[in-house]
Amino acid sequence: MSNIWSKEETLWSFALYGTAVGAGTLFLPIQLGSAGAVVLFITALVAWPLTYWPHKALCQFILSSKTSAGEGITGAVTHYYGKKIGNLITTLYFIAFFVVVLIYAVAITNSLTEQLAKHMVIDLRIRMLVSLG
Repeated sequence: MSNIWSKEETLWSFALYGTAVGAGTLFLPIQLGSAGAVVLFITALVAWPLTYWPHKALCQFILSSKTSAGEGITGAVTHYYGKKIGNLITTLYFIAFFVVVLIYAVAITNSLTEQLAKHMVIDLRIRMLVSLG
């Protein structure tokens, strides 16, 4: 491993930050906009290490396993802990992400309808149409 920080590390860190924060980067600036740019900057500084280091560790965990390319976290967990525990951890991993996706869906819908109601003359009852569209 090289001691020099390269373009690939920068791209990976941005990609990992994006996957960690996910949809939060879409609606978080809208919610923090009223607090100002300083609050948004401080939040980004705090969020960076909280998202980068766990994702780096997860990548190292997956890459250090003796699995074929494309197996991902499921193959790595099965390699280290066996089939039963591997399936259990994979199921828990899926449930955790599924819950986060549901939370993000509700939060983005709420943020979008609030912004549409604030800046356009529409009724908040269009929430169902926004969530479906």
